[in-house]
Amino acid sequence: MYHASFSDDLRLTVDAVGAGVAAGPARDASRAVIGLAGFSLGANIVAHYVGTLGAAAPAAGIRAAAVGCVPFDPAACQPRIDGGICRLLYANRFVGTIRAKAEGVVASLGGDAAAARVFDVERVRAARTIGEIDDAFIAPVFGFDGKEGYYAASNTVPLLKDVAVPMLCLNNLDDPFFEPTALPTEADVAGAPVVLAYNNHGGHCGFFEGPTAPGGVNFMGAELSRFLTHARDTWMDMLP
Repeated sequence: MYHASFSDDLRLTVDAVGAGVAAGPARDASRAVIGLAGFSLGANIVAHYVGTLGAAAPAAGIRAAAVGCVPFDPAACQPRIDGGICRLLYANRFVGTIRAKAEGVVASLGGDAAAARVFDVERVRAARTIGEIDDAFIAPVFGFDGKEGYYAASNTVPLLKDVAVPMLCLNNLDDPFFEPTALPTEADVAGAPVVLAYNNHGGHCGFFEGPTAPGGVNFMGAELSRFLTHARDTWMDMLP
């Protein structure tokens, strides 16, 4: 449902995979070693989850995280996505897909009357922006009092200082969906093992190394993988 910090399913997966974390020493083959990665909305979910776990992340088997194009502050992102060229090229199409999902929820609940106990069906059908969809559908479905409460709860910036495992956050300053002045700074990290890597160019999840790159190599995927490998090899013996 595109909730920017919903991590219940991620937590279930980590719990299942990480069940072997106490099986032996750090390099024992039976011991879980988990690296988390995500992009766009999924990047915020991963970063928010790791920040919420804090010092408990290593015990869960998590050794590192690497994320790209992170919408750290949804309240700052929403006006950008709903404005100008972004609304024309992206938001209009995206809102249509969410409205379709909402109709599926209406059907699964047994019709308009039953769904109206959860969210305002007609407001969702009339929504034309992501902000309106978040306010009329996402927020009430997940128990928030409007989009402001939902955005505040999904803001990852205040959690960065609590991250306890190496995490790379790869963003572009020309990403049309994000307000660059709202991106976190080293002051927000406050000494946590978080790398904020900001490129001047790359748009949203572009990162192509070039038109002639072998196999259409994407810089983001290669860089996230490189960081996870480095963190695994460097930090493995330093964590419980």
